[in-house]
Amino acid sequence: MILFHDFRRALALAGLGLLSLAAPASAQDLVATGTLTFDHFAAPTGGVHMPAAYAGLRWDNSDWHAMSVASNPANTFLALSGTAATLAGEGGQNFYFDGAAFWSRRGLDANGSFYFYLMRDGVVVYDGRNDPNGRQVFDATPRRFVPNYYGSVDYVAIVFTQGGGDWDHLAMDDVKLRSLADGTLLRPFSLLTVPFSFSGSRTSTTFNAATGVYSATFSGKGDSSLAGRVSGTLTFSVDYRLQGGAAFVTGGRWSLVTTSRDRPPFTASGAIAAGPVLAANLNGTLAPGSIDVRMNFGDPTWPVSALFNLPMDAKGRVKGSYSLTYPYIP
Repeated sequence: MILFHDFRRALALAGLGLLSLAAPASAQDLVATGTLTFDHFAAPTGGVHMPAAYAGLRWDNSDWHAMSVASNPANTFLALSGTAATLAGEGGQNFYFDGAAFWSRRGLDANGSFYFYLMRDGVVVYDGRNDPNGRQVFDATPRRFVPNYYGSVDYVAIVFTQGGGDWDHLAMDDVKLRSLADGTLLRPFSLLTVPFSFSGSRTSTTFNAATGVYSATFSGKGDSSLAGRVSGTLTFSVDYRLQGGAAFVTGGRWSLVTTSRDRPPFTASGAIAAGPVLAANLNGTLAPGSIDVRMNFGDPTWPVSALFNLPMDAKGRVKGSYSLTYPYIP
């Protein structure tokens, strides 16, 4: 699955030069490709609220303030005065958000954390609170943080789960953006299928009496020597209705967290398609047979899917192989 991460990185070949920010962007300006440094503001040490429209983004609903410090007045950055830490595309424009530098302005107790929250066309496409690797821990040293999501967005927010105690010392600078035009593919998609092996077991079976739906949860390890020695933990739940000796799949969920020796971890999730029929016992547990399900990627703009056909024994152990199909530029 890490190959999808590499594919998305390949789209970033367009250079990220400094934006020319001589004046605030008008309502007609597009989100530009570049790095927002905010240094031309020459902001006071007490801070000044960001203008309503700037660099193709809306800032009027945010609590971001441009400010500087007395020891370095030429360096302007953004600081929060409240928990509304948002960036939104002017007029709902889509753009790619390639992260920003974050740090704490406190000398003492400089640690804190936040989560990225991304939307496109009114739909949440990434919520870091649902990502095992989504917590972004910052300290007094500026570091670049990038959400574990690589599609286009029109809304970027930062959320806090500590009762708001970390927002009042968070600083941000060097915001990297790419316009949708600069991020589009130069060549059409082709689909590449990579085989993965999987070994795991059924960890639980639950029943919802209100809906008559069972849910069998599996967890295990997936590996692919053809994908840069990528390994990961795959967890999926198959929802099904019992009818005689068969279980009719009504849906389900899956998540995959991959690791590699030379690449950062990558997390993906999505839904399991309805339709397949599985063998089942009279008590509702799945019977020995095969798990035949299709995983669909959570972001519909990326046609990523995986087809399972894995044999399962009487103890719920599953071992076999599946294929992962993902977009690729040859």
